[in-house]
Amino acid sequence: MNYGYPLTLKEVADQVYLSPSYFSRLFKEEVGMTFVEYLSFVRVQKAKSLLRFSSLPIEVIAHNTGFSNPGYFATTFKKIVGKTPSEYREQFYFQEKGVKS
Repeated sequence: MNYGYPLTLKEVADQVYLSPSYFSRLFKEEVGMTFVEYLSFVRVQKAKSLLRFSSLPIEVIAHNTGFSNPGYFATTFKKIVGKTPSEYREQFYFQEKGVKS
């Protein structure tokens, strides 16, 4: 999947030869969330893996998972996960050290 690249609803709809509004309606009916919500969800799932298993800076993870703005990444991440990217990463650091956070 090209989640790491800038994607728009129109670009994806064009790839499947549908109008953006029709594609959007079909997508929500099938997946249960909008295209933008789904794309954000997929990007955050990948970011969770990178936060847990790499030491890359959060800004780099944001960029590598398709977020052009680290602030928007942090806001979206917290909305989906319930923690900031830093808080999420820290919980695994402390677990590995055997310390309760």
